Amino acid sequence: MVGKFVKAIVWALVLTLVSTSVVYAEDDLDLERIRCVGEIQGVNPDSNSFILLTRTGENFEFIVTEHTNFRSRIGAMGSIDVLSIGMKTLVTGTKDSEGNLIASLVVAGQASEMPELLRASGTIVSINPDEGSFQLEMINSEIQEFTVGYRTRYISRDGSINGLVDIAPGMSANVVAVIRGERSPLALRITVGGYPEQRERFKVIGDITNVIPGQETFELEDRNGNMVTFIVNERTRFRSRDGSIEDIHDLKKGMRALVVGLRDGDGPLVALGVAAGYPEDLRVLSGSNFRALGKIISLDNQSFTIESRNRGDLTFLVDDTTIYKSRDGSLDEFNDLQVGMISAVVAEKFVDGGLKAIMIATGP
Repeated sequence: MVGKFVKAIVWALVLTLVSTSVVYAEDDLDLERIRCVGEIQGVNPDSNSFILLTRTGENFEFIVTEHTNFRSRIGAMGSIDVLSIGMKTLVTGTKDSEGNLIASLVVAGQASEMPELLRASGTIVSINPDEGSFQLEMINSEIQEFTVGYRTRYISRDGSINGLVDIAPGMSANVVAVIRGERSPLALRITVGGYPEQRERFKVIGDITNVIPGQETFELEDRNGNMVTFIVNERTRFRSRDGSIEDIHDLKKGMRALVVGLRDGDGPLVALGVAAGYPEDLRVLSGSNFRALGKIISLDNQSFTIESRNRGDLTFLVDDTTIYKSRDGSLDEFNDLQVGMISAVVAEKFVDGGLKAIMIATGP
């Protein structure tokens, strides 16, 4: 966990050093503009190139030119000679027609050089635009003052928060800030939501399409094909079948996830719980089977829905392992099911909320 905490600090700081105009995922290498985050595995000054190992485990070779800009936490860096194996690095650039990756900006540094970050969630209690500061009442009821600067980014769901003057007392906020000794922490990012009374709970199931740990966000395509972006914070709890998912760094593109949290008025979607895993690994949530009794009200492609007396409408998937039973022996396969049949179903309940029928028994 300590290593992951250090990595989170590195990613968060690196992302604040670059222009926010480039928002492509690190995997989108088929686009003209690219962005990758990872660790340097090799440097070759003779060929003006270096190898970057991304968080997804892929190695990419970048070429530097006289136009490549090198930066670190303390400012500009000289050239490719300052790079070394093990540096945490963010690279933005382009992919030419021959498939070469040309670096336009390289932001690099060692983990030991990075400052400590403070993450806080709570409610805005006061604002002082003249002094460039605000106070946040955190979840533990403590009051913390933050200052803002030219590096501070403001995020809101509707884009209406562009500066400190747009924030009002009573609004909820998530803050990522740099700790600066006895001085107030400097806010790097302020994600502003609505007012507490506007909060509502949500649940979304879908497939993860992008993860940006440095911005503490991930994207998910829900069952209706909508792209949804979530923010995580220190309250977010992660869950997986084998316990391997402990924070946002463990989420990967292609995983299926069940996300529950708060919709903050017109603000962002804040994830309070994330249960995730690859589809083939999403097995039973508990040690016992899920059982239900009801009338079949609809049939679809390899799925059916029953109207249960106690649980409402329930949809079950079927596959080649599903067993069919009936008193008169007329039920042998999925195509024998009919709307109106009374059915008892034994099923597996998966982490993403889906139900797969193990056995279907029907009768009058």
